[in-house]
Amino acid sequence: MDKVFNITEEIQQSLHDSSTDYLTNTESVSFDELIKIVKEHYDNYFKDEHVSNEKKQDRLELYHLAVIGDKETEKFLVNEIESFLRENNLINIPYPNYYDSLSHALFHEIYRFGVLQKWNNMRESPAAKFVGKEFWIEENDTFVMQEEELESEQTIREFIQRFQAGQKNLKVNDSNPYAEIALNDQTRVTIIVPPASYKPTLVFRKYVVANFSFEKQAELGTIPYEDVEFYGTLSNLYFNTVVAGHVKSGKSTFLKTIYGSRSPKKVAVLIEGTAESFLKRDFPNRLVHELYSENQDINLTIRRALRLDHDYIIVQEVRGIEAEGAIAGTERGRRGLLMSYHVTDPENTPIQLAQHIVDEYPNRRQQNEIKRVAKALDIGITMTSVEGRKKITSIYEIVDDEISGKPYVNFLIRYNEDRDKWEYNADVSKKLIYKMDKEDTELSEKFIQHLTSRAKLNPMEVDPIRYISTGKEE
Repeated sequence: MDKVFNITEEIQQSLHDSSTDYLTNTESVSFDELIKIVKEHYDNYFKDEHVSNEKKQDRLELYHLAVIGDKETEKFLVNEIESFLRENNLINIPYPNYYDSLSHALFHEIYRFGVLQKWNNMRESPAAKFVGKEFWIEENDTFVMQEEELESEQTIREFIQRFQAGQKNLKVNDSNPYAEIALNDQTRVTIIVPPASYKPTLVFRKYVVANFSFEKQAELGTIPYEDVEFYGTLSNLYFNTVVAGHVKSGKSTFLKTIYGSRSPKKVAVLIEGTAESFLKRDFPNRLVHELYSENQDINLTIRRALRLDHDYIIVQEVRGIEAEGAIAGTERGRRGLLMSYHVTDPENTPIQLAQHIVDEYPNRRQQNEIKRVAKALDIGITMTSVEGRKKITSIYEIVDDEISGKPYVNFLIRYNEDRDKWEYNADVSKKLIYKMDKEDTELSEKFIQHLTSRAKLNPMEVDPIRYISTGKEE
């Protein structure tokens, strides 16, 4: 019976045949020297004239998979390195304690990003950075420089070359000094090189919250335990909602929590620049269309999204024309829009979104677009982060008052920092009540009842109404 061809077995055999004997006194070999020994061993594979180009290409493909975090490839290469170490009596050499084993350490040093494994082991840290030789890890909302550093800035350039070797569309150079990619484990990587930055820089980010529930948000202190059921009610009333806050305020995670609280039978269309939200990964049993606008005509992406059969749209990190796509989506009879945005001043939400639209469509009048945005959106949520603690700072309704012609925001919940308490207002506009009743009368009643009961205990100390300036009439 013919033997079934197995590429990994073939590669192992070829490596074994072309290997060099390392009769070494392990006491005299340092970890850095061992890295060079093992790397040279694998480099020799590509110099071996007896190995076909096809097999060498297969080997390169393994290396590319290793760079982006393929777990099966990691397992194979770690085992292969372990065999090489044992065959050459190179097994008792000290290695950094953030690695699982000597072979695991060599795998990360040769095929991935070395000391970054220290950060990978820190589940509560959302980000790490290489800036030149320096290595920084985010701890409690602050970046801390680590004792470990890269050998030279050239090491970062080698990391970037590894990314580019495995991704055909990734080109980073002087004329294209910025790029964003996602690894297999959904770690997001931002690449910046001169002249766009002083030093070559790599920024790694990961989601540290895996449990997308309001109970978890309360456990983290983002919302009070008393409001857990209320946020579920809010989510299932399918308001057109904007979640706003500065970078790392927790808005993306909170948006996903709202999504997770909604009916799994509803179909969502997600629009974002690059793969960051990974809704299908975290909610595998739901139907969701995830569309990416980077290197795409954003107008085309939006048109494609609106043509897909869906119940509502999610737009992550609205920056420009996405604002038009988000608002246009609500005008076609679909409710439940979810969008994240950097603005943190509630009164400015419609103004800034309108400005984005006018920037793209200069023939439109900003005051008309402000009213249009105010009419399209129902609820705004603002967030902040202090010393690593994410917190909801306000929930407000956005009201297009047709009688006065003046749009305004009406705060329903506000966090009083001085009192370290959330304050409530149950005086909801008739327009919002109408929308809620139309969606679900039972949930509408629960929404009002909760605000009423909470307002009796913690009433809002300031006037909840803030009018939105629409500029002068022409």
